[in-house]
This record gives sequence, structure tokens and C-alpha cells, in this order.
Amino acid sequence: MEVQRTNLILDQLPPEIYPEIGSNLTGRELDGVTRASKRLRAFFIRSLFHTIRFDHLQPDVRDRLRHFIHGRTPEEMTEIWTTVRCASFLFPFPDSIDGFDLEEMLPASQDALRLQVLQGVRLLCQVRCLSIDLERFGDGHIDTFRAAMPSAPTWEHLKRLRLTGLGENRRFAAALIHNCSPDKLMAIDLSGTHSFLLSVDAQRHCKRLERLRLEHPFPPFNANSFPAMQHVYGMWESFPHVKWLSIVEKNHGREGNMDTFEQRLEQMIEALQQMPSLLRFAFTLDIDRFQPDEIRDRLGLDENNEALTDNQMLEWYTEQIQRIADAAPQLQEVCLFGNFGTSMGIDIAGVYRGQKVEDGESMRVLLDAVQPGVECSTFPWGLDDDEHP
Repeated sequence: MEVQRTNLILDQLPPEIYPEIGSNLTGRELDGVTRASKRLRAFFIRSLFHTIRFDHLQPDVRDRLRHFIHGRTPEEMTEIWTTVRCASFLFPFPDSIDGFDLEEMLPASQDALRLQVLQGVRLLCQVRCLSIDLERFGDGHIDTFRAAMPSAPTWEHLKRLRLTGLGENRRFAAALIHNCSPDKLMAIDLSGTHSFLLSVDAQRHCKRLERLRLEHPFPPFNANSFPAMQHVYGMWESFPHVKWLSIVEKNHGREGNMDTFEQRLEQMIEALQQMPSLLRFAFTLDIDRFQPDEIRDRLGLDENNEALTDNQMLEWYTEQIQRIADAAPQLQEVCLFGNFGTSMGIDIAGVYRGQKVEDGESMRVLLDAVQPGVECSTFPWGLDDDEHP
């Protein structure tokens, strides 16, 4: 009877949006269901409604899906929410979409939007992967979250949690983390002002945390500031079980002191030596913070007051990666985020990726990048499992 009731609810979805929603599902997320059929069928059944996303939908499809969901009470949606395994609540900023109108896309009241999101989030009792944009939430919404569905269980099965827009909502974000099972949550991705501080709180709660990604939105305070390296050195005791660690920081246009950099790097390496479980490590190291001739001097080259060549930059990054790998031999992969400029006004997400070769000591370093506008959720840009053909 339960399946029949669920199908009646799902049958009310506008048929024309099935393939559009289906385009936002992957075979991996559907545990093989669509790999067998190659496409979603003309109707939804319980086992297929596995992932729901509110980002990256075409406007007309998004509107139809929104009207369907918002036109029902949380209780009416319970049977749908409980089938979801991967959920994404990432709302675009007003200036990111042409003709974007907040009042048209979302409920008339921001409070109504927040309540509906929190009601839906609370009902995702079977969710395995969850992403939430907290930009429009503050610490004052903790009680709203708890009151949205007071009888809703904790996320007992959640394995991966991504929280973006961390600002004046640190306590609220911590409440979301504490709604997860400490024995099941294994990967956390935090982006925003308090990502560093919140990561320590997350580690205290999550006994099996193995993957951690932090994105810090502000540039260094001064030439002696290297936030990523300083965070690793100051907090390494909080991450005894972490196997993947990726720390992204913004540092464009900030000059760096080379002597201080060397000191911070040595301190970070000392911390990495105390993290025997760590296999993959990535952090931001922008060569543009230093004068070109400072880099040439470190490479044993003549100074010429010209811009560095691509080969010179690769040589310097390779040297840093090998230096880290030699001191912390447990590392199988070391990635350094650099400044690769912009394309169409969007930063190019590039890294120098070093991976251990057959001898178990040398690192093969290659340039790797994601095209602007392309979403990548694998390491070091995300924490998803590697995708193999």
C-alpha cells in the first residue's frame, strides 16, 4: 500500500519534466538503476526518485518542479523525501542568472523559503549525500530548524555533507553537523568565513571523518600570512583519521614574504609528519605572491627581471611537491592550487597534481584544470570518489 500511495503522489509531477530531472541524475547516484535502463522511463517509481537538485535546472523546469513541491505540505511530501539519497539545496546569487528575480523564483517571503527548505531537509531521513547553501541562514534559525519537523530523525545514514555560505551562521552550521550520525559521516566540505573553525568542531563530532575540504574566502592579511599552511600546523591534532585534506584560499594580489613562506612550509611539513593516515593533500600556493627573480634564485637560475616561463613555474611547483612528499612519505598525492587567471570573468580552477610513481618515492607532477563553469566534485575540487571509465 505504501508504494501505491507514493506512486500516486509522484504521478502528479508534470510529465514533461521527467527527462529534465533525469538529466540531473547519474547512474552512480542511482546505484545502477539507470545504468540498466539507460534513461528514466516515462513515469516515476519509488526506486528511481533517488536524487533531487534545486541547482542547475533550466528556469522553466525549475519553476514547474518548485510549484509541485511548494504546493504540498511537508506531510504530503514525506514519502517522496524519504526516497531521496542525494540532495542539493544550492541557491544561485541574484547576479548569476540573467533576468533573475528572487521574488519570482522563490516563495514571496524569505522566511517562507527558509522554512520550506528546512522542512525538506529535516525529512531527508535516508539521505547519503547532502549539500546546503547557508548564505540566507543565520544562527537565529537554529530553533527554526529544530521546530520545522520536531519529530524528524537525525541523518543516520549521511556519509557526505557540504555546507556553503558559512558566515554569521557558525552555530547553525554546527547544529546541522550534529544532526548527523557521528559514526557514519565520513566526508565534510565547508566553504565560507568560518570554515577553518567549524572544521575543528566537525572533527570532534565525527569519529570517522576521512575526507575534509575547506574553502576560505578571504585573502591573507599581509605578506607573512599563509592561512592554509598555518591552519594545518595549528590544527593537525584535530585530524588524526583524515585521509583526504584539501584547503583552498583566496590570495590574488597579495605579496608574500619568501622567508616567512619557508618557515610556514617547514611547520606544515612537521604537522603532516604527524598525520600518518593522510594519503591525499591539497592546498593553495600562489607563485604570483613572490617576485619572479625570488623564484629563479631558488631554482638556481640567473635573475632577469622578466615573468616566469611555464617551465620555470612547473619546476618550482614540482620542487615543493617533492619536498613535501619526501618529508611525509605516507602521501600518495599532493596538489597545489595556483593562480591560473580567468576565462570569461571566472577563475580557472587549476592545480599542479603530483602523484607517486612506481618507485614509491618520486612524484610525477602534471598540470590539471577544470574549465570555468564546469562542476567537478572529485579531489581536490571535491570529495567524491574518483570517476574511472
